[in-house]
Amino acid sequence: MEDKNADELNLTLVQAPAWLQLVGSQLKGKPPASAIGRHEVTLAVDDGVYTTEQSFVLQVLEQPLVLEADAMQAWLMLLLGKDTKE
Repeated sequence: MEDKNADELNLTLVQAPAWLQLVGSQLKGKPPASAIGRHEVTLAVDDGVYTTEQSFVLQVLEQPLVLEADAMQAWLMLLLGKDTKE
């Protein structure tokens, strides 16, 4: 981010779910399964004189399926119609 007067800009997280943090200039977080739904997020940026805010809605969908290597192989074999005991 740049300021036309070359003032230092400060970015802050004004409103967000507890699992979402501002790290440098990036939003990072891992929503728990209970976080499915809509979450209001507001960021503010200031140059020491002026402040502006931007709000948006973060939509968390169902948790992705994460499989361990053995489970993934068994799942693929099942999809392919092969015996998992081979």
